[in-house]
Amino acid sequence: MTFLSTAVFAGTVVKTSGKKVYILFDPSEGGTFQKNDLFNITNQQGKKLGVVELTKVQGYKALGVLKKGKAQKGNSTLFRSVGKKSKMKKLDGTDQKTAKEFDSDDKDISSPNSNRLRWGLQLGYGSAEQDVEQDAGISNQTGTSFAAKGIMDYPLLKSLSLHGALGAEIFSVSGTGQNAETLQNNVSISSDITFLSIDTLLKWAVISGRSSKFYLLGGIGILHPLSKSSDSIDSETISSLALGQFGAGVEFPVGGLTIPLDITYYLFPKSDTVSTSIISVKLGVYF
Repeated sequence: MTFLSTAVFAGTVVKTSGKKVYILFDPSEGGTFQKNDLFNITNQQGKKLGVVELTKVQGYKALGVLKKGKAQKGNSTLFRSVGKKSKMKKLDGTDQKTAKEFDSDDKDISSPNSNRLRWGLQLGYGSAEQDVEQDAGISNQTGTSFAAKGIMDYPLLKSLSLHGALGAEIFSVSGTGQNAETLQNNVSISSDITFLSIDTLLKWAVISGRSSKFYLLGGIGILHPLSKSSDSIDSETISSLALGQFGAGVEFPVGGLTIPLDITYYLFPKSDTVSTSIISVKLGVYF
């Protein structure tokens, strides 16, 4: 007879396909499980949604069939009862016969974040600052930035992916200084620019859990002005530019979706007269 604890077998549903349920268990929790064992499917509040029976096992991964209820990506699994049709096996991935039963489709459960191309949407809001050197001195202008982009992640290595984004960045700052057109001093001045934004970043998952991860970001962004209005600098000098982007963030599941939340610093190239910076907080969703 085998005595098992539900805490030992806390797993995460990483994919569903019809009645098939793909589960990833946490290696740090140890324990054993076997084919034909039953697990309860629960949501984040602990409410029971269904029951799944394991049909294939490989290391810390398992494929099951839904016996009743429902399951979706991001749900948790808790041990229900021991299987009756097979002997207990160690959770060490040494069962070669079972391993061969996994086809290429089953390999999608190798990570809770899935090693596949992902698409999504992202919104960002941030703090913007611009210092302009003028005849009357340096004008410090502050304001906000807003971003709306489509995003994608393409896996390169187990913990490294290529993160791309395409969309719009709106930059708006204001302050007091010299009007670039009238040359009046100590008047209100502002800059309002809408950019087409293209980001190419590397995304490194520093810490990965069953259903969430912490990551670092770094790479290059390209901004091309679509519309521009400024009385603090000559608008004709506002052109396309490349800038550095560096940040960090977390991903976590909500229902059947994955939510990325990150903070990014925009490192603009300095000119002789203008210095610009943005710190942006972005919230998105992968479908």
